[in-house]
Amino acid sequence: MWTQITVDEELGLVYLPVESPSSDYYGGKRPGNNLYGESLVAVDLKTGQRKWHFQLVHHPIWDHDISSAPILLDVTIDGRMRKLVAQPTKQSFLYVFDRVTGEPIWPIVETAVPPGDVPGEWYAATQPIPSKPPAYGRPGLRIPDDLAVIAWDYADYGTVMIPPMSVILPPWEEVGEAAMELLLRRIAKPEIPPRQVILSCTLVVAGSTQRATH
Repeated sequence: MWTQITVDEELGLVYLPVESPSSDYYGGKRPGNNLYGESLVAVDLKTGQRKWHFQLVHHPIWDHDISSAPILLDVTIDGRMRKLVAQPTKQSFLYVFDRVTGEPIWPIVETAVPPGDVPGEWYAATQPIPSKPPAYGRPGLRIPDDLAVIAWDYADYGTVMIPPMSVILPPWEEVGEAAMELLLRRIAKPEIPPRQVILSCTLVVAGSTQRATH
């Protein structure tokens, strides 16, 4: 964890916003959904026993680790008082649960997402997206409406879980104008209409095992 934990003294529960496993942008060496990574975990305050958990991002590769403390709420829903815990995220989604049982208050839909093309990477086929409440911020930008620049990658507006793309660079000694030309040709994608931009790119150097993600 790298953000604050939240404690419900009355229920004797502590809510742990667990962050991404290393490395934040590449998971080829940790295939699978990576249980408890980017998850909200409820633990008994006295015994340390896990009571429930919910993973917000499967196989994290976007640095979407939970950045805010869970929020405790007592709210009337359909005439019934409910004890809730709401988890804000970098994606502008608010995940809302019964803080005793971990049951989602509104459906959280396992939504199909596209795979990427980074060599050696493992990709989750779906991601859990809340049906309510609506995102409290836009999860992306439109080009050229919002930005008049070349983007690293594109996706249909409203889609967040687009994996980082890969770009094959020449050996280090050849990186220069040729590499820049290759990047621009790979990135520009003139056949694709203006869409959301995901500012993420994994660079793979030819003849090397090194990777860099931006």
